[in-house]
Amino acid sequence: MALLQESIDHIPLETGFDDPIYESQIVFRKILKVMSEPGTIKKIKNKLSAPAPMMRATAAICLTLMDFQTKVWLDLPQDSEVSKYLKFHTGLKLVEHSSEADFVVFFTAPAELPPLNLGTDDNPETAATVIIQTQSLDDIGKLKLTGPGIKKSRFLNAENIPASLWDHRVKANSLFPKGIDIILTSDKKLSALPRTTKLKMLKTIKG
Repeated sequence: MALLQESIDHIPLETGFDDPIYESQIVFRKILKVMSEPGTIKKIKNKLSAPAPMMRATAAICLTLMDFQTKVWLDLPQDSEVSKYLKFHTGLKLVEHSSEADFVVFFTAPAELPPLNLGTDDNPETAATVIIQTQSLDDIGKLKLTGPGIKKSRFLNAENIPASLWDHRVKANSLFPKGIDIILTSDKKLSALPRTTKLKMLKTIKG
């Protein structure tokens, strides 16, 4: 009886996918789209809910990409409501050290990236994927993107991310084919910056 009560106590109030197979397929296709066309912005359209400070797009991505074999590092305590939500809906394994993780999730953009698994020259696909929440995502500028999947250039503004983080990304990806892929989220929106995408910070004109 005690075990049953403990399980009930850990059922989160927030909901996951209504139809996990169908909805995760839709989200997965959107992730592939933004990864293959860096800087494009897609919107998640489902009714799931998530505990603060997790945004809906972040939750949808996590529920789609993570399972009981996935090692995840969060910038939140392991006993947080977000941690309990993700463990309940995916069965993922939370790790204490970011360098051990398959996915690293930031609910607040850091000034620089912590130690990460960058993959190997023979198996670069084993590198960690970094998910970062932002205040807003739009295509008005600030970052100029070039590289595979972009015809000439594309522009992206990920609000509230320090410039130092982009500098740190450049250093990590200088070891190509090793490196990191970043997924950005804001409310229901997502975009992506794979390691092959080159960024240039645009100067803002002050009035």
